[in-house]
Amino acid sequence: MKALQFDKTGDLSSLRFVEVPTPVPGADEVLVQIKAAGLNPSDVKNVLGRFPYTTLPRIPGRDFAGVVVEGPQALIGQEVWGTGRELGFFADGSHAQFVKLPAKGVAHKPSHLSFTQAASLGVPYTTAWDARERSLGSAQTRLLVIGGGAVATAALALAKVRGAQLL
Repeated sequence: MKALQFDKTGDLSSLRFVEVPTPVPGADEVLVQIKAAGLNPSDVKNVLGRFPYTTLPRIPGRDFAGVVVEGPQALIGQEVWGTGRELGFFADGSHAQFVKLPAKGVAHKPSHLSFTQAASLGVPYTTAWDARERSLGSAQTRLLVIGGGAVATAALALAKVRGAQLL
């Protein structure tokens, strides 16, 4: 399969477009054909060497959306999406044609989302959700979002869902 891979850190020029063997899923794992993958700041920082625990060589990428092509029969052919704490750091990630994951590491992709939309939600929305939950705010809480990236957009969307008034 084709994949982006790096075998040393320190510079984005370490990324190479390579041909590697397609992963083979084990018991309780799935093989997902990637239709779209997110690109997060942590993916870039990983290649730059900001996460010294990353094992090399490594295919980066945490967020994905795709179709299960191998695994438990009930999941084959299902459109799925997900994000991974270990993807791209300790296990090869989603910047490839296929990714191998625990079967419990995927969720059915909402049908109203495209693959691209679903792949863009993982890290930004989980980061915004975590911050929102830790803040213990209520619907009456005023929210100040500084910046305009994906996490800021997610924070505003989640605040609106929770009943916050957006000015």
